[in-house]
Amino acid sequence: MPKTYIQKSRKAFNGKKGQANLNPGFVTRVASHVEKHTSDKGTYFLVLAFIIFLIDLSTTFFGLFPLGPRYAGFEWVWGFDFVNILANIVASGIFGTFALFFIIVKIARRDLQTLGAEAVSFGFFAIVMTFFILNNNWIGTPKAIIHFIFIIVFSFTFIKSNEDAPAFYFFTALLLLIDFFGYTLLSNLVILRYLPFLLIFVIFYIYGKTQNGWSIMFVILLLIVLFIFAYKDVKAQGGDLSFIAKTDAPTLEQTKDDFFKGLQNFYNSWQISLQRQIRYAITGKVEQNQYEPLGVYLEKVKSADTKYYENEDVVIWGTVRARTLDDPINVKIGCYVRDGSNRVQTKDVEPPTAFPVFTLEEQDFACTFKNKDFLNILKSGSNSITAFADFNFETLAFLKVYFMDRERLRAMTRENLDPFDEFGIKDKKPVSKSTNGPTHIGMETTSPLVGVGSSYITFPTLSMSIQSNQGWEGRIKKFSEIILLLPKGVGLTDPQTDCGERKFTAYDSGQCKESSCGKVNKECTDVCDKGYPDSQPNSQFDRDNCKASCNEKLAICQKDCDFLFQEEGQQYLGFALDKSDIDKINTKLAKDDFSGSVQNFEFFRCKLSPKPEEVLENSPITTKSIRAKIRYDYTVEKPVAVRIEKLGIDERTSKIGEVSVTGASETENKVIQLANSLSSNPPLTASIANRETRFDHCTDGTLICGTSNPQNVNCNPSGSCGVMQINKNAHPDLFTLGTTRLNSFGCLTGETAYDIDCNIKSGIGILQSYYNTYGNNKALYESTVDAKCSAANNFELNAKYKAYINPWDRALRAYNGFGCTPPGADVNYVEEVNKIKDARYSGKAVS
Repeated sequence: MPKTYIQKSRKAFNGKKGQANLNPGFVTRVASHVEKHTSDKGTYFLVLAFIIFLIDLSTTFFGLFPLGPRYAGFEWVWGFDFVNILANIVASGIFGTFALFFIIVKIARRDLQTLGAEAVSFGFFAIVMTFFILNNNWIGTPKAIIHFIFIIVFSFTFIKSNEDAPAFYFFTALLLLIDFFGYTLLSNLVILRYLPFLLIFVIFYIYGKTQNGWSIMFVILLLIVLFIFAYKDVKAQGGDLSFIAKTDAPTLEQTKDDFFKGLQNFYNSWQISLQRQIRYAITGKVEQNQYEPLGVYLEKVKSADTKYYENEDVVIWGTVRARTLDDPINVKIGCYVRDGSNRVQTKDVEPPTAFPVFTLEEQDFACTFKNKDFLNILKSGSNSITAFADFNFETLAFLKVYFMDRERLRAMTRENLDPFDEFGIKDKKPVSKSTNGPTHIGMETTSPLVGVGSSYITFPTLSMSIQSNQGWEGRIKKFSEIILLLPKGVGLTDPQTDCGERKFTAYDSGQCKESSCGKVNKECTDVCDKGYPDSQPNSQFDRDNCKASCNEKLAICQKDCDFLFQEEGQQYLGFALDKSDIDKINTKLAKDDFSGSVQNFEFFRCKLSPKPEEVLENSPITTKSIRAKIRYDYTVEKPVAVRIEKLGIDERTSKIGEVSVTGASETENKVIQLANSLSSNPPLTASIANRETRFDHCTDGTLICGTSNPQNVNCNPSGSCGVMQINKNAHPDLFTLGTTRLNSFGCLTGETAYDIDCNIKSGIGILQSYYNTYGNNKALYESTVDAKCSAANNFELNAKYKAYINPWDRALRAYNGFGCTPPGADVNYVEEVNKIKDARYSGKAVS
């Protein structure tokens, strides 16, 4: 979303993000999450490196097809012209392509300042890669292909994320050379001859970067395998190429079929690993995100000023931070003040529309309460204004439950035996766990250990409730869906009656994809359409990118649906709370006026009918998980106190610094307010507006004419328009929607200098730019005076203009113009503006 002047001013007030004002707890949690993700990725590479090590020792790919003798790398055939080969590599088209790609990327990223630092390491990397491409007979060795692919993937994913660019290129090239030729270099050292360079490097590198505990286990496994396997030496053979394998390498034709079979098996293994990872993403979400700062948080909400007067607009600003679990979050910011029991929201909010969050987002916001709209609501004294954020959210939860044959349970109870102790179960009182966020799902069964039999006099029950999490100020606005997932055999006999007055219906993966994922995707794309109006630059590009992110989340959601009902052999039956019941709950929520008390809901209590043959599966005791998922709309709130000072009877006073301005008109108040918030010299800004137009912006005396009705804007014959008299000929870009300077001056979307707020901001911006250009640059200022008002044509005015040594006087001269030819030249402009400033805005008595 485009940043307004309020957001920019607020950042200047609060400091840079990520420094003094950054929430250290939040950073710690995010860093912890990133470290864990990196460690998990390292574990995958450790497993793959160890599998490659076993393949190196084997003559077949786990008995599926031949791979040849143990991998022992390659040896150099000395005696070739090294300098000549290096020259051929550098002169080759392949090396040139590498170099050209490197330069293009650096230019595209505008990162030329590090070109020299990276060029040497990238050159080394490009030479090594070109060498392997040109001298490609190693492709005839399947194990060498596996090593090469692993090194490239490991380098571009793990090493690159842990090193800067020069180190990444250096490590990649060096690892390739050592892995392919290191065995030969150490062939005379019997102790080191057969060490697996690749595995050792991966183990120690990953441990050094992440302290991954699995690294230690793989070191132990490596030592065990090295003791078990006995190696035979391999003698090198000659050849015509620059390097040759140390064994008879099969030709490409001989290994082509076997290679593609191996590639297919590798792909199948990768798919299995990926599916396991996805399943973990489903089952592990709750435990992974139990303490993550998920949801939407309002932070640093404060008033833009310590106090206001009765005739002033009130501005509230803050920061909204959002983090999603899986679903994209659509966040809409707003502010309200209470008028008795009613909430009265302001329409002047920035950003004005909802915006989507796909992972993690931080957005500044501002709410303005116009004095004319809230004159009888925001009164003198202390007022409470509440900022809020509406958003959709998802919470997941699970409860671990033990099931045991009822007769066995009774027998153990009669003998005073504790089943948990007998079966070595330590977690005797499991409690439900939820992903973090605004709400917590509570679930409990009649007993943690449920007796299972063929019939029941008293059925075991499952209760589910929702409580607001500690520290959240807000409320649930409405529920979208409430889903219960029970292990097969523990399901409901009759979903319409087993949960009392709450009625459930069957819920499967198809409904999950269509009604659940589809609904969230529709809401997401709608926000994309409304959040980037056509009036904004690159709006279509932004909309397309936003919708693409929505669709990426949709694909993830639908893939999760495939695994939601089955996990590692355990099937789940889904039940959704009937829409009519959800509508009843939402109707009640709409009538409730949240006053700060904690919201608690006990949605249902269901009787369960566990079936012994399906639940126990021939085991004396089994552990199952009951899972729940809810989607809902939530509003989080943050109140802020605002002090409004009372004015005297018929007194309208504005403040510039410590100076009170009495009798200010509505336009003058607006100029003063914006000047106070944006200008480094507010009295001078107000004096210019006073001198230029006496605060008349529209010809009909109103304030709203602007872009939609420019002919009603006060413009003089020379083309100077609005309260600050911005000249259309000198500054045409300020009268064109969406230009760079309009954005830099803080004008809102859809505004130009025809609009009063944008006109004032533009005048302030122009004055400040002239101050920066001429204020302390005497030579440039005087040369400009000579060019516009030469001494040859008007010696006195040339000298008069050059006599201004105060930087702001020079800025004023530039604002009005350097011309000195009557009648257009206002030669006393500087003196007249300063006179107004001294009389009205400086607290000085002027004779």
